[in-house]
Amino acid sequence: MSVRSINETSNMPTIDTAAASGGRLVYNRTSHRKEYPTCPDGQYLILEKQFGATRRFIRVYVGCMRWTCQACIPRKRAALHARVKESTASGTWFFLTLTLRKNELSTELNWKRLAKDWDILLKRLKRQFKTVKYFKVIELTAAGMPHIHALIDCYLPRDEIERIWREITQSSYIAAFEEIRTSAAAYMFPYLTKSIESIQRIRNLTGTKTKIYTSSRGFLKKKEKNGEWTMHYRGYTSEECDLYMDILKKQYADRAKRKSPITISYDKFDTIEELKFIDMNLYVELCLQGDLKESG
Repeated sequence: MSVRSINETSNMPTIDTAAASGGRLVYNRTSHRKEYPTCPDGQYLILEKQFGATRRFIRVYVGCMRWTCQACIPRKRAALHARVKESTASGTWFFLTLTLRKNELSTELNWKRLAKDWDILLKRLKRQFKTVKYFKVIELTAAGMPHIHALIDCYLPRDEIERIWREITQSSYIAAFEEIRTSAAAYMFPYLTKSIESIQRIRNLTGTKTKIYTSSRGFLKKKEKNGEWTMHYRGYTSEECDLYMDILKKQYADRAKRKSPITISYDKFDTIEELKFIDMNLYVELCLQGDLKESG
């Protein structure tokens, strides 16, 4: 991930003239940015990246990043929105809502049935389209009936896809199937918010770790990058991290006496949001850590 110099507005951070070799970040902490609550279960991370003869280290506080954490949910939702927006930036996308007819089964059994029926639908679609890209969430109604909201990149006439769904589910119906003419991510994300609430309900019912969303393989795939930020250290306090860096700087200083000199820069960030101005991809990946294991 590359460090970007952002100079569009006075409220943006800037990199000094030594940025190409790992210069220090000059950040205007009075700039307007959305404030999120602090997660009490987070850790401090020290990340490292090399720029020529300069090794740049950053210390940042990162929350637990669990979908069950009320402090971390807004960050994860914003990061996921950014990744889905990027994934749906090209091509034509369709919004699909799939329902189940009301029945006497429990919410848990209907949830499992709907997930199984979705898998059957995907197999049917893949017979006509070699690949099907999708992003889906499952939401519960007040009565406890689950239904699917999904983005897909393949088109069938509505009559045809309704026929297939009725055949799979034995007379259930499709509530919506339409082409999205605006941002697919913006269209989808009100349903993600409702899905998060539904997932909490189904997890309480079943005691299982039900996924907040699922996607086709490669839909949220990490980018190929030149020069990664690497994890160097985890600590529970800022003092612990600073002590580690003091020791590390001494080690580098001793090594520099025997070999070519190495410059060390060390920046400290109080919130993960400040990483947006360094590298948006790094911010997204830290927020979605553990989420980017694709489903098939």
